[in-house]
Amino acid sequence: MVNDAEDKLFHKILYDASHVLSMLLPERRNELAYSLRTRRHDRTLSQRVTRLTDNNFIIRQLFKDSY
Repeated sequence: MVNDAEDKLFHKILYDASHVLSMLLPERRNELAYSLRTRRHDRTLSQRVTRLTDNNFIIRQLFKDSY
């Protein structure tokens, strides 16, 4: 239930440029010539440095399902 709500919020942040939290997203990544597995977003991944960044909503959603 919480995961669904977080996914909906992240989707709104990604696709609504006027959303208040959209300014917290990292830059869009450059398109690569490789045919890699599709990701759920087109943003660059930042480094996971501390436990604090692991608890950040945006960072957590960017790395979700990136196994």
